[in-house]
Amino acid sequence: MRSHPVVLVLVLALATTLASTACRRGSDPAPAVEMAHAQPVVNVAPTEERLLKRANERWSRIVAKDWSAAYEYSTADERASLPLERFLERMQYHEYSTPRVESVVAVEGDEAYTRALVTWKPVGNCKMHVLGDSDPLSDCEPSLEIEMLESWRRVDGEWFYVRAQRPDEFFEEHLDLRRPR
Repeated sequence: MRSHPVVLVLVLALATTLASTACRRGSDPAPAVEMAHAQPVVNVAPTEERLLKRANERWSRIVAKDWSAAYEYSTADERASLPLERFLERMQYHEYSTPRVESVVAVEGDEAYTRALVTWKPVGNCKMHVLGDSDPLSDCEPSLEIEMLESWRRVDGEWFYVRAQRPDEFFEEHLDLRRPR
């Protein structure tokens, strides 16, 4: 039986590449063969579409009260400053529904900002805060629609949640961005 010349060239090129990789690593060729069959790493483009997808995925986890999964969307710095146990403790007083990530406000390098509207309802103590540690609710509304601007950071090609702010706080801090009308 006679081999096709193109197939023979491809087989020889693959074998040479695998042998070369194994020699550079100072190991036997077995790990290189395993690597040749590994799934390719897909580099996700850091587009606005990807950011919106991540923001919506995070909100889906929050609405489902899958707090641990929502927590994983936070940057490593945010997770280090707020351990999972504290995050879970805080979130037990909140219920969210009908989230709408309305738009990407801006993308500035590895920093980005989204605008979201969500219905929030306090669970338990009516004196809980809407966002952050300021302005506690004075009366217990059955639910409120709140607007927030969320900060996101791109790390290793993927978007991670940093924090949410009320529009006034956000635009005070980001004077260069125009407030939507």
